[in-house]
Amino acid sequence: AAAVAAGLEKSLGASFAGARVSGDKADLTVSTTDATEAALITKAGARAEVVGHSLDRLESVKAALDKAALSKAPKNVPVWYVDVEANRVVVNAASTSAAEAFVKAAGVGGRLVTVARSTEQPRALADIRGGDAYYMNPSGRCSVGFAVTRGTQHGFVTAGHCGRVGTTT
Repeated sequence: AAAVAAGLEKSLGASFAGARVSGDKADLTVSTTDATEAALITKAGARAEVVGHSLDRLESVKAALDKAALSKAPKNVPVWYVDVEANRVVVNAASTSAAEAFVKAAGVGGRLVTVARSTEQPRALADIRGGDAYYMNPSGRCSVGFAVTRGTQHGFVTAGHCGRVGTTT
């Protein structure tokens, strides 16, 4: 499914609106904004779905929220993400009015964003401590140098000799 989705993403270009697998058989659905591309999707072995917004457009909305969060995100608006299946950006928040104000301040919204009430808060699954091991892809191991924070993003610094740029950790 991943190879088919990647090939269709390339073929569909700007009309690509995401891909997902579902069901017991992991059926692949590929979304597009262009109904004329449905036959191409079906021929590749996936279920075609025509939607209103491209993945690029949804990711640009999320990027605007990410940027706004550096200075404007209230603490009770902790999570936003692209929901490919719903073809929208979802903002989860304890306060829907605070979330709506945040979305408006970011200059996005309308039919592209859904605000959902949620009392859940993200939390770290593990502490990041200097010297702890981390693993790269399925085969490499290195150690954390020290914890860092950039805006609302938390991570760690390494010496940089354990993997190439873009290596999954």
